[in-house]
Amino acid sequence: MVAPEVIAEYTVTTLRRTVPPAVLGIVFLSGGQSEEEATVNLDAMNKLEVLKPWTLAFSFGRAFQQSTLKDRRRIAKAQEASWPGARPILRPPSAITQAVVLKDWLRRACMLRELIQNAKYIATPGKGILAADESTGTIGKRLASINVENIESNRQSLRELLFTSPNALPFLSGINGETTTQGFDSLGARCQQYYKAGARFAKWRAVLKIGPNEPSELSIQQNAQGLARYAIICQENGLVPIIEPEILTDGSHDIKKCATVTETVLAAVYKALNDQHVLLEGTLLKPNMVTPASDSPKVAPEVIAEYTVTALRRTVPPAVPVIVFLSGGQSEEEATVNLDAMNKLEVLKPWTLAFSFGQALQQSTLKTWGGKKENVAKAQEAFLARCKANSEATLGKYTGSGAGGLASESLYVKGYKY
Repeated sequence: MVAPEVIAEYTVTTLRRTVPPAVLGIVFLSGGQSEEEATVNLDAMNKLEVLKPWTLAFSFGRAFQQSTLKDRRRIAKAQEASWPGARPILRPPSAITQAVVLKDWLRRACMLRELIQNAKYIATPGKGILAADESTGTIGKRLASINVENIESNRQSLRELLFTSPNALPFLSGINGETTTQGFDSLGARCQQYYKAGARFAKWRAVLKIGPNEPSELSIQQNAQGLARYAIICQENGLVPIIEPEILTDGSHDIKKCATVTETVLAAVYKALNDQHVLLEGTLLKPNMVTPASDSPKVAPEVIAEYTVTALRRTVPPAVPVIVFLSGGQSEEEATVNLDAMNKLEVLKPWTLAFSFGQALQQSTLKTWGGKKENVAKAQEAFLARCKANSEATLGKYTGSGAGGLASESLYVKGYKY
């Protein structure tokens, strides 16, 4: 027998990793426990000081009726058979074996604790992530938009402009987001190298499109399983995995279609993550917002917020500490306003809702800079304004102070490739 507090902790942890917050209530069966055991264990779960987005109650049969029965049978205690030679003789483990096992257990326990602490740090309210891990080709497209040559010195100048902006870092959780996009070959070894170099999280992006017959079930499952394999490899090597299943906005579908596909994809992703025994408390989710396609009429931020949060509540377990959205081709202002609307939505959201924007944090900064040293100060002011606006949006306190001008220009590119 174990203490009710232990049963409560294991039970609630399992539920937090598997049951979405859209479920209103969980009613337990007694499973052969005595009336008192079932009651005490349920009480311990409700006393556990951790976010439980569902009502925890009971649906007891015998454990609610047994003491009221007049003719209760006495349950005989089972006696252990003591047949000679029935039990194998087990040698006690040596002191060396015990030390190795203990050392491995302690190492893993420390790693899991660090994963959870790092994920919680990234989830700090008011913070988000600057997605500054563009490939040479991607950053080249950004530089080309302001007629700046794609050479190392210009790439370095842009990133120095962003990373050295005065007062911007308090709004950002981290800069170093190493991303692996070439497959699983030697991924474990590379994660070890990244960890030794100081990295503490990584990102893997899986892309899906909506069409007449897309995404196919095969595509959904393969992408989900790939994200799960990447996630467990990262965690085994001390990195918090950012899991990015992106559904592109290309096409003419409406917001309801996007919501349906988003829910299907996220459900498959979390099924795969649980199959791989990924520690959800040590992960981040980076999904698309639920929006109409690029060729469909736009809808209000409140509508986007409702569809997006509903999709997340139906699929994302509350054990996940933070959800950081990609901007998906929205203008800087659209992405900020939509994030703000989600955080203003009056419904239980057991995760921090924040941002992991690339273009939607950099575009007005990039155009203000224009590749000229004399514009660095103004560009950094523009960057600080976007950081502050998005920080306010994560708290549901954005007032539109960063609207207008370059921030309202659409960043959508049809068939965009990284």
